[in-house]
Amino acid sequence: SLYPCVKSVGIVPVGLTKHRDNLYNLKPYDKKSAGDVINTVKSFSEKFKRENETSLAFLADEFFIKADMAIPDYDYYEDFNQLENGVGMTALLNEEIDYELASRKDDDITSSFSVATGVDAKPIIENILEKVKKKWQNLNSIVYEIKNEFFGESITVAGLVTGQDIIKQLSGKPLGDYLIIPDVMLRHENDRFLDDLTVDEVKNALNIDIVVASGNGKSFIDAITGKKEKN
Repeated sequence: SLYPCVKSVGIVPVGLTKHRDNLYNLKPYDKKSAGDVINTVKSFSEKFKRENETSLAFLADEFFIKADMAIPDYDYYEDFNQLENGVGMTALLNEEIDYELASRKDDDITSSFSVATGVDAKPIIENILEKVKKKWQNLNSIVYEIKNEFFGESITVAGLVTGQDIIKQLSGKPLGDYLIIPDVMLRHENDRFLDDLTVDEVKNALNIDIVVASGNGKSFIDAITGKKEKN
């Protein structure tokens, strides 16, 4: 009823940490309940779009991951008005990666690196790297999912991964020549994690160069081809 004053609505699951003492009991979404939300929103948005030329309500990527369903393609998200809320990040990243791969030269690039990300994003990053390696076969990579021990393992997004969890879980692991992390792990100053550890402190603890990649395809391709300056 508030449309068009309300331009879009993002449907995002609440992150439930392990620090919920004496709070109302909330159940995290599982495969079935996430699927139920998808079906409900899909039914609403399809009807709304027929009447108003916009879906209005858009689902966060997390729902599709939890429901083990394919994330919608680029066109589903229209103008990506809810991107800052994690709605459409995967589709946009894949679109940008495809553009970068099509527009760059087929140089013989050799690079050895690792990627640290959240549990949800690991298969997404692995699928992207499979596409990238079809263009540049001499890339050697490994993707590590970082379980969130700081906030609780029910938190599976990359944006809430802490420096201490990265250090604890990657110490002694093969990391290649450098480690890539997404900038969503860092505060707005872009130099420290939510647990107040700095990028340099993680770098020194792991004895590895760290590349911070922003959430777009160009930055990620620059990082994995070694074109971005290392910290």
